[in-house]
Amino acid sequence: MENKNYGGLDNEFTAYETAEIVVLPVPYDGTSTWLKGADKGPDAILEASANMELYDI
Repeated sequence: MENKNYGGLDNEFTAYETAEIVVLPVPYDGTSTWLKGADKGPDAILEASANMELYDI
């Protein structure tokens, strides 16, 4: 998986060294028994977050 930033933000706003909170996107599908695909969730969340509206009046 390539490095992606939540919301598609620039690296200056998502630097690990200055972060107050870090969420690790760990793909895990070990407990699925019928419909596999939960391991694709973290990547899908990061990809969808790039479409998030960051402007707020």
